[in-house]
Amino acid sequence: MPGKPLRGGFRTHFKGRVNTEHSVIYDNIRANIRRHLPQLDRHVPNDYKVALLLGGPSLAHTPIPKGYKIATVNATHDWALDHGLTPSLFMMLDARAHNARFVQRPVKSCRYFLESQVDPKVYDALQDHDVRIFHGAAKEEKKILDRFYMKRWINVPGGGSIGTRAIGLLYTIGVRHILVIGMDGCLVRGKHHAYAQSENDFEAVRKVRVGRRRFQVHGWMIAQADDLLRMVPEFPSDLEIGFEGDGLIPHLIKENATRDKPVRVIVEK
Repeated sequence: MPGKPLRGGFRTHFKGRVNTEHSVIYDNIRANIRRHLPQLDRHVPNDYKVALLLGGPSLAHTPIPKGYKIATVNATHDWALDHGLTPSLFMMLDARAHNARFVQRPVKSCRYFLESQVDPKVYDALQDHDVRIFHGAAKEEKKILDRFYMKRWINVPGGGSIGTRAIGLLYTIGVRHILVIGMDGCLVRGKHHAYAQSENDFEAVRKVRVGRRRFQVHGWMIAQADDLLRMVPEFPSDLEIGFEGDGLIPHLIKENATRDKPVRVIVEK
């Protein structure tokens, strides 16, 4: 079908939304930093190989190599447990209170990295576990953090979703070999996740075309793809990272790696 190429970043063509009011985010940060939890800190590079499990549909049928430590986000924590895998790391960015449901089965051997904007209920649920607080701050959040930590805090890069931010976090703690599984950036056979997640069931579906391939997407998926493609040229030279699957994001990564000019993404009418 006819359409138009994306210009000025994907997200300019998709109506986005902030899922939590700024005032709530600021209140969450103020409450959480007063817990005086250890902050995420930089580590020297290590030899660990880490499989970063994200929630896209391809997670359900992608084998995880032996010898990889398991890093999870949100509901992939319990997905891993249900499939006989023990998470070594867990990361959360989203500030909504209902995310506390993702940490009802914590593991003593797992380290939990929670962004300072995460709802305090999540912190409460993990109070007897190994929790580290991290930050990825915009202007107003930075003022709060500077005042409390006397400017002694690390800003973790990586865009607006936990999928992309997790890459920056893993690199910060010394991981140099990352295999990303389940970052599809599109619906697969009508599914948005490898498991049930009802809050995404009724989101508007758009279509995009990359070359001869067509993909169905939600707005947040395109925002994630946009963030990632902005990040890729800035990846450090010592980071070895691969993207499993055949969705929009792995396809874009592979196509851009083989071309002199960025791949054209067409929004179909």
